[in-house]
Amino acid sequence: MLPARAVLRSTLSGLLLSAAVFGVYGASLRRGTDHARGAALATLLIGYQILVLVERAAPVEPAPGVSPGPSAHSFSGLSDLWPASLRFWVVWIAAASSLPVLMYTPAAATWMRVGPLDAISWLVALGAATLAVGWRVLVLGWPQLRHTPRAAPAAMGGGTK
Repeated sequence: MLPARAVLRSTLSGLLLSAAVFGVYGASLRRGTDHARGAALATLLIGYQILVLVERAAPVEPAPGVSPGPSAHSFSGLSDLWPASLRFWVVWIAAASSLPVLMYTPAAATWMRVGPLDAISWLVALGAATLAVGWRVLVLGWPQLRHTPRAAPAAMGGGTK
């Protein structure tokens, strides 16, 4: 069983990403349906890519009534978003590159009926996906990124020089 907070976060992320995809699609229709499909697909894939990073870095929440085990960790900053595993990056980059390959390979683009995007459309897709999913980094579960009192330098192993 998943903790209720994790289900709520995932549901909210999915709803917001769906709304972003439909919003980008609707806003892009004036440039044609193929372009709108491409922009919506770009928003969805970018959102998924961000979601993978955010979910991977999220603190582990034990199920109700279960004490946290040794795998539980807390988010210690943005560095937790960047995995050190080469295998992760190979898969992540392969997934991310699949959409541009699909869009800019004429036979595949025709088959999927998606149009290539210009730089502005890519930025709109990136912005919409980031807003739809990236909010979790700043809002939920990671108080270290919010304004919290910092420990004194001496307590952090530092000090005055």
